[in-house]
Amino acid sequence: MTDKRTDQTRAGVAEAFDFWLSQHNVTVPQVIEDAAERAITAWLNAHTDELVEAITAKLRPIDPEANR
Repeated sequence: MTDKRTDQTRAGVAEAFDFWLSQHNVTVPQVIEDAAERAITAWLNAHTDELVEAITAKLRPIDPEANR
């Protein structure tokens, strides 16, 4: 019973997405690219301090003046 319900849900989502695409002047690659861009930007913004600290830590052995 679960497999049938899962299949029906997948089919419903696919049909809804297909209908949405038919109503908008956009392609699947554009949708995926936009979603990936937003997700990566959000992650980078949320982890900026950690990234700067990690980069600084890696550069410290190369350039002892990096902390000044």
